[in-house]
Amino acid sequence: MHSDFNESFFNEDSSAKDTPDEEYRLLYVAMTRAKKKLYAANIAKVIEIIQ
Repeated sequence: MHSDFNESFFNEDSSAKDTPDEEYRLLYVAMTRAKKKLYAANIAKVIEIIQ
C-alpha cells in the first residue's frame, strides 16, 4: 500500500490509529477521485470503440 495511507491509518508498530474524521474525509476524497478517473477512462474506451 502507499506509505501515506499507512502513515495515516497505522502507528509505527502497525497497530491501527484512532481514526479522526479528517482521515475519513481524506479517504473519501481519494476514493472519489479514483472513481472519477475510472469513469473518464471508461468513457475514453467507449469513444475509441465508436470511432
